[in-house]
Amino acid sequence: MSKPRYVLGAVVSDHDSAVSLLADGRPVAAINEERLCRVRRGDPRNSLRRALNYVLAEAGIALADVDLIAADTAYYYPPAGHPPIALFPDFPDPARIVLLDHHLGHAAGAFLPSPFDEAAVLTVDASGGIAPLVPDRGRWGFVPGDLAFRARGYSAARRHPTAADLLAAEPAADARNYPAESLTLGHFVRGEVLVGLESRLAESSLGYLYAIGAHFLSMEEGSLMGLAGYGGPNEFDAAFAAILTLENGGGLRLNPDWLRFWSGDRVLEDPVSLSRLAPRWFETFGAARAPDEPITARDQQFAWSLQHRLEEALVHVAAHLFDQTQSPNLCVAGGVGLNSVANQKILAQTGFQNIFIQPAASDDGLALGFALFADYVLAGLPAEKQWTMRSAATGRTYGDAECGSFVDALAAGRLPVEYLAAIPETREVTVYYAVGEGAEQTAAMAYDPATRRWRAELPVPVGAAVRYRFVSRGAPIESYCLRATAAPRSETAAERHAPEFKKFLDDHRDLAGALDGERAFVGPEQVVIDPTNRCNNNCLPCWTNSPLLGEFGPPENWHRRQMPAPLLLGLIDELAALGTRRVRLTGGGEPLLHPAIFEAVEAIKRHGMIGALTTNFSAIDEAGVRRLAAAGLDELTVSLWAGTPAVYSRSHPNKTEATFARIERLLRLYCSLKGPGAEVILANVLFSMNYQETREMFDFARRVGADGAYFTLVDSVHLRTDGLLLTPPHLKVLEGHLDEIERRAAELAAAGERFRLDNWGGFRRRLRALGAARGEYDREAVEEIPCYVGWMFARVLPTGEVAPCCRGVNLPLGRLGERSFAEIWHGEPYREFRRMAAHESKRHPYFAAIGCHRTCDNLMHNREFHRRLTALTADEKAQLRRWIVGQEDG
Repeated sequence: MSKPRYVLGAVVSDHDSAVSLLADGRPVAAINEERLCRVRRGDPRNSLRRALNYVLAEAGIALADVDLIAADTAYYYPPAGHPPIALFPDFPDPARIVLLDHHLGHAAGAFLPSPFDEAAVLTVDASGGIAPLVPDRGRWGFVPGDLAFRARGYSAARRHPTAADLLAAEPAADARNYPAESLTLGHFVRGEVLVGLESRLAESSLGYLYAIGAHFLSMEEGSLMGLAGYGGPNEFDAAFAAILTLENGGGLRLNPDWLRFWSGDRVLEDPVSLSRLAPRWFETFGAARAPDEPITARDQQFAWSLQHRLEEALVHVAAHLFDQTQSPNLCVAGGVGLNSVANQKILAQTGFQNIFIQPAASDDGLALGFALFADYVLAGLPAEKQWTMRSAATGRTYGDAECGSFVDALAAGRLPVEYLAAIPETREVTVYYAVGEGAEQTAAMAYDPATRRWRAELPVPVGAAVRYRFVSRGAPIESYCLRATAAPRSETAAERHAPEFKKFLDDHRDLAGALDGERAFVGPEQVVIDPTNRCNNNCLPCWTNSPLLGEFGPPENWHRRQMPAPLLLGLIDELAALGTRRVRLTGGGEPLLHPAIFEAVEAIKRHGMIGALTTNFSAIDEAGVRRLAAAGLDELTVSLWAGTPAVYSRSHPNKTEATFARIERLLRLYCSLKGPGAEVILANVLFSMNYQETREMFDFARRVGADGAYFTLVDSVHLRTDGLLLTPPHLKVLEGHLDEIERRAAELAAAGERFRLDNWGGFRRRLRALGAARGEYDREAVEEIPCYVGWMFARVLPTGEVAPCCRGVNLPLGRLGERSFAEIWHGEPYREFRRMAAHESKRHPYFAAIGCHRTCDNLMHNREFHRRLTALTADEKAQLRRWIVGQEDG
């Protein structure tokens, strides 16, 4: 008996990674990675290894037994700083791996398993690249061999460029898709080369429009489709008609005055972020819905109008496709192809008589489509059907014992329920149930590791109302709001100078910069200055002085860099003239080692600015403590990282327990001397050696008379201090300790004692971030809103280099001495940074030097800026645009 022809299809993405395996054209197994890793949308860190092993085990073969692999890439590219991971390292012949493009996978996956011998084909999704590129261009990008294989079975409507073509046009291209198709039309006949008729690019993307609309309502696309059934014709219909226009020849075009997620033929990073929406969108539709807010009539009408326009667009395109092909049969795929309501409208309102939608129509179905197309080519384009999909049955098998137990429970009047936790690290699930009009009751669910489900038996019959609530480490999406405020109106230049209106303009000059998009009309509100890189500590988690860094540390001369005193004091004078309100002295080193540090503090206060100092407090004596207090320093932040002498000495190898005792004595002295409005905050970076004594840190802060405490998580150096990261067991213990601290702080507040847990909410959110155990605390948070840091903040290094944010030391935008701070602040590099930060995802290569996803030390400032900006009314924005953006003098 001859060996079957095994063809494996695979798709790798940040969502819907999947693998399928065919034997002689018939499926052996096909599975989405998320069904095995139990992580919604899959687990990119493990790529598709689970799914690959699963399908091979189902066939009883090894990877070497596969005749051909068809995929979108042969490598997975982890976050920056990690090398590419081969997806098929055990496959013996790389020449038998072919890379295929996105929409071909959709089209083949729709037609080849259909019951039709001939059909029109429509694929509709957000976007799919023709030829992806990455920095290591030898690993990803179509080569002539891939294109030749595809040409044996498919005639594309658009010439698909090779990697060489794209590199010639885009020499600095990175891992984006060029160009990005969103819709393809085809006419396929079994036994012949499959023919693509037309291809549409990003500006026609129905998928992105629908996805961003769903994001606006904080729900997924399927939920939006269901919600639309509760609405009807309304005032939003005209807006969506303006957003999406229908053109001759089945054409579609999105209006960039409302949203803009594309540039030319490419899709921008993070295309469904609400930052891609123009102000006109919010002015028309109002504020975005928060996930925990009730669904309103506005939401229902919005969903109806968007769904209705999608249906009109799909009918428009499908009618054009019918005119082109005159086929009675239609095959549909792509994520939008799962919109069953729209599919029914296509069938009812066009000439098509039959329709087939591949059940896995979204990107996981590409694994099946790639395999089916590759097998179709290897089999010589057979006219006979190899296999017809007649069922979409999925899910695990329930054995006789489970079924019997279920029936017995029902007979006894109990209702067995189970819940599959799709969110990673789900810690508990509660089920709520009620019968009829009775009061709702609750029951805890127990986790069954064998089935990876949460289970309970409820004392209610079938028909009871049941809902679930889960607790996990997943961080919720924050709400976007547009709150109206009253603004004085000014119609004339004379009125503009009225005291009330002038104050309004002066108070909002920073926001006017954000409305402009790149210019700044006032200096930064806050500037951090690093006076010196010299340091007398060697804290274990330190980026620059940890003994664990070895050769990964900065060069020796880095530690000797120090800002000349005239430059430091002159900078403070210039910042005061620009309107800066707050200056913090901190650094990669210990600022108290700078010879002019006390003069700098005194200069800040002489100009009436808020002065803050971050220090380890081990390089000061009693005279220095008294001088700091006399200078009127507003905030002293002491970076201690311990609550006991023993942990302090272990985490600071060149210090002793006696050092800790000395710091305690001097802190007590400073707290007794400082002015009534001044604050002392004890800062603690938590890592694997000190996380267990947060309660002692709290007690120490109270004992010395501090006004508050600040906690944050270690920002590790890859391969050197990763061992200091907190693991899930650490995090679990820490959560319990923090609950106790929060309770004790609340008790103090109730008793009238003031003690501040600085940025407590942001810290707790970071603990629950999906990437916390990898040191990626802010991946989700930094993508939720635009970054405005370029209008409110700057950091100046000892070299005089000006960085745009706390972590931006490797992205300097100018150097003092060569240019003044004002010239740098208003210069083109700063303008470019503001444009990029406000409009691009932080995954963009421009931000690789910053590493925004690991941790953003400006996140709290950015959220406050966003709150102020979105609180402006349309009239207030118009006044700022008129009198500041359009006319900044006078």
